[in-house]
Amino acid sequence: VGSEMCIRDRGWANDYIIDWKSKGDQANWEIEVVEDSRFEIFINYNCSKEFLPANLNVKIGDQTNDFNIEK
Repeated sequence: VGSEMCIRDRGWANDYIIDWKSKGDQANWEIEVVEDSRFEIFINYNCSKEFLPANLNVKIGDQTNDFNIEK
């Protein structure tokens, strides 16, 4: 497991991450949902080839979805 990243410009719609240094690094966002609803999550991932393949996962409650980025 790597280190946590520095999340900049924390806002309600857009965040970005700097100082990504190793394949084991991770970023986490905790979001409080105050009422049941339906949500969409969009992830725009851009990195140097040295960080590929990349594995991302989105965990909501007890559900986890894993995504593999090859190129």
